[in-house]
Order: sequence, then C-alpha cells, then structure tokens
Amino acid sequence: MEEKPLFTIALIVKEFAYLASLTLDSIIKQKFQSYEVVIVEVGAEQNMLRIIESYENQKIEVYHEKDGNLASMMNKVVTFAKGKYIQFFYPGDQFLSNRSLQTASEIIGARDDIDLFYGTQLERSGKYPEIAHQNLSLELLQEGKVPSRLHSCWFSTKMLSEEGNFDTRYPYRAAFDMFCRIYKKSPEKLVHFGRVFVDYEYRRVSPHITLRYVVETYSLLFRHFGFKKAVVWWFVQDRIVITKWLFNKLKQIFWRA
Repeated sequence: MEEKPLFTIALIVKEFAYLASLTLDSIIKQKFQSYEVVIVEVGAEQNMLRIIESYENQKIEVYHEKDGNLASMMNKVVTFAKGKYIQFFYPGDQFLSNRSLQTASEIIGARDDIDLFYGTQLERSGKYPEIAHQNLSLELLQEGKVPSRLHSCWFSTKMLSEEGNFDTRYPYRAAFDMFCRIYKKSPEKLVHFGRVFVDYEYRRVSPHITLRYVVETYSLLFRHFGFKKAVVWWFVQDRIVITKWLFNKLKQIFWRA
C-alpha cells in the first residue's frame, strides 16, 4: 500500500500560468520528499498539462474548475488531496529554501493536533520587501487581517473537511473566513513559526477585486464579530486604505493625461 504524503502542495492557476514553472521548480528542489502536487486550473484549458510534460516522474495531478471561483478551486484540492496538510500556491510563488518543507515537517511532527501552521509574511506592496511579524489574535482578525499570506500556511486536510471546506460565497476572502472559524473554535491548534518560507510575484489588484475584497471583509466581520465590529472596521480601519488607493488611482490617471 502506497504511503500517503505529509503535504499536498496545491497550485491554483486562474491566471499567469506562464509563471507556474517557477513554482514547480522550487517545489521539486525540496529536500523533503513526502509531498504531492495538485494543480487546479480554471476552465478547460490545457496550459498546465503542456507545462508539466517537462516534469517527468513527478507527483503532479491536474484538475479543472469551470467557474474560476477561488474558494471552489481550493475546495477541489481538498477533495483530491492525499496529504495530511495542504499548502496553497499561486503561479510565481516560490520556496526561499530547499529545506522549507523539512522545517515545516519538523514543527508539525512535534504535535499531532495542529489545525493550521503558518509562517511569517513577506510583504512586497511597498518599495522594498518587508518582513511582517504578526501573531494571530482576536484583535487582528477584527481588523479584517490575517497574520500571513495563504502560501505560507499549512491547513490540516481533516480540519478543512470537518469545517465544510472554504465558503464559496467569499472567493477573495475565503482564507480569512477560515482563519476566523478555526480561531473561534480551537485557537490553541494554530501554530506560528517566525520564519519566512515563501516569496512571491507582486501583482497589482484591479479596482473590481479591491471592491469585492472590501465587501467580503465587511460581510465576514459582521458574520463573525457582529455589526459594531464591522462598522468600526469600515469607518476606522480600511477607510484610510481605501482613500489612499483612490488617491493613487487618481494620481495615475492625471499623470497619464
């Protein structure tokens, strides 16, 4: 009987498929080999099947999701995952070290009850990359934030199935919703390690996605923490962010003009 891998590394390909090779190369260079790769590609495109032809003898499976809902694509991974823990990548995400999975396996192996293990976040939205050290707390969640990006998180496959997977009503904030659900249920089963495991390709976000992000965040804050916390977030926290974003957009428009 084939031994199941410890990790399922998911590659969610909605766009930027040409960057997938960077991600796959960083995965197959890992010293720790107890993993599989599950790729979920939007639509019926065959881009990934052509790309993985050059990766012979690798543990890679490709599936397709028709509607492009990010939460649905992640749920498809949960359905087919054989690993005990799932890590979600997007094209362009890369491990910073070939011992990243080895380190993660040692931390996870020290306990058998971890629902979510997450590393420290590398932030590339500014002029220079910054390491953002943030521990998960109730206050952080009530600000609509998570302590790390999705690619630096390892979710228990069993826990995701028991929680009913990611909520497809929130395609852009499904991970935030899952953080809230896990924290409210079993905060002691979330483990942080102060190390950056993954780098990524920074991409600008479209106005449409920004709007969806704001609406979904407000909805989830209302759902998990009540009306007052949602209103406080809207008027105190992200109003500043939204104002800066609008100012930058207007500046870009007039600069081009």
